[in-house]
Amino acid sequence: TNAQAWNYLGLAYHRAGDPTNAVQAYQQALKYDRDLVETHFNLGCLWLEQNRVENAKAELAAFTLRRGNSVEAWLKLGTAQLRSRELVAAEKSYGEALRLSPQNPKALNSLGLIQMQRNRPREAAQFFNAALKQQPNYSPALLNVAIVSQLYLNDKQFALQKYHAYLALPPRPDNWEAVNSTAAALDQEI
Repeated sequence: TNAQAWNYLGLAYHRAGDPTNAVQAYQQALKYDRDLVETHFNLGCLWLEQNRVENAKAELAAFTLRRGNSVEAWLKLGTAQLRSRELVAAEKSYGEALRLSPQNPKALNSLGLIQMQRNRPREAAQFFNAALKQQPNYSPALLNVAIVSQLYLNDKQFALQKYHAYLALPPRPDNWEAVNSTAAALDQEI
């Protein structure tokens, strides 16, 4: 009947790559203590990894209601909301993360993605560049600003520069070949 022990067991399964047993352990923890907020966070993270965004939103929202000072929780809640295209809610969550951690590159990059969803490429580029100002080698923002610059802002030289910066990042990104092909084609075009 020890909720904390069930939570730790869930974490062990979660880290071992066994989501089925992790969910069962987390649910046992919540059965014995609905107010164990760490379990809500852990379960929300697991649901987000499994792309079960509705479940993730519920658990992460339960966590942020009780622990509103967790930047990581607000970022994860915003990610779940963005995946379900709840742009206003996601913007609010990322805004809360920025309030707690001004100039957070992940929050800034994510706000840029929201602007792209709203078909506002200039505003999106401003957020991506703000993220890069805080962390110059932040790979998601490098790639996003390159794409926006090439496809929407017609600044091909700047886009090529950012593609090359992205391709030079260690370790080599998983999509390196595709981005390299895009950069090579853009180089030929220029």
